[in-house]
Amino acid sequence: MPDRFSPIPLGERQIDQAFPLIQSIAANVSIDEWRRYARAILDRAQDEAGIMTVQAFEYIHGLFAYRVDRSLRHDRVLLVDTVAVLELFSPKLAMTALLQVMDDMAVALDCRAIQTCVPSTERMEGTARRWMMEQFQDLGHSIDSLKLGKPLADRLGGDPRPTGGSPAGRGRLVRVARAPSRL
Repeated sequence: MPDRFSPIPLGERQIDQAFPLIQSIAANVSIDEWRRYARAILDRAQDEAGIMTVQAFEYIHGLFAYRVDRSLRHDRVLLVDTVAVLELFSPKLAMTALLQVMDDMAVALDCRAIQTCVPSTERMEGTARRWMMEQFQDLGHSIDSLKLGKPLADRLGGDPRPTGGSPAGRGRLVRVARAPSRL
């Protein structure tokens, strides 16, 4: 890892400080939504889930949220669903440091693979997304599967937000019957 950056778990007091990084990948997420998300993760044991940062001089240059889970193909995996780097002068160094911390976390947690969800939003399209993918690939990551998402907030009475997805599939709610449980 570049000497300039230190890997530090996100602390409760730094949740608000990390918000600009979250805004860089998800502009439609409010500060309250970020706080709820971060606190829910930080309430779990660090060997189960957490938010890691790379920092220099108490400034957060990058972060990722992770949880340990099981995968059919890889057994124990480090699932990363939020990755953000906001560094004006050395973004490649910050990203390299972040990815090295990710590797170290996976090894320390006895994971056999890392599965990362790369942001796909209007802010992360085009050049920014290609740049992020190149950084991942330079450090050995490759496309191993494709994850699709479909927000359901509008169907569940929540706040529908534009996500760049297709309106296909919107229709009436179908109730799914559950099989009777056996004791």
